[in-house]
Amino acid sequence: MPATFDDFGVRFMYPDNWEVAERTASDDSVGVTIESPDGTFFSFNRYPDLASAAELMADVEAAMRSEYDELEVHVPQCDDAGEGELIRDLQFYYLDLLIVSRNLIIPDGNDLLLIQMQSENRDFEKNELVFAAMLKTLRDHLAESAPHRSETRLTADPRNAGGV
Repeated sequence: MPATFDDFGVRFMYPDNWEVAERTASDDSVGVTIESPDGTFFSFNRYPDLASAAELMADVEAAMRSEYDELEVHVPQCDDAGEGELIRDLQFYYLDLLIVSRNLIIPDGNDLLLIQMQSENRDFEKNELVFAAMLKTLRDHLAESAPHRSETRLTADPRNAGGV
């Protein structure tokens, strides 16, 4: 039976042999990292009130370039990407292993969600269906909760106090 992560305004399912490895909270974002026994991981971060997916992706790429000398950036074919989503595959070597880090930015109202799926190249290929299933459950939850979040924002935003 899959496990479920339900916090920070998202819900998604993940394999029951994966574990919550880390929760993060800073002034900029909140997030969680779910890790498999082989070190593959799925990381989620919510950036409130951040408008530019391109700027966030550029920041991710710059941070990775500062860590790894030889970083290659590719735009993967992603048939199930939603409107406004931005995706990049970052590839680099770590301890003689080729690492693939797929980074996906999903707009969610006024926020941006950064999803990072990372593994050694051969393990990444084996886990692509797992990542796809995790993303599907996350996207399904976002689609289900989108009307409710819009209503909440309209009533909570003082600029809308006079009616819509």
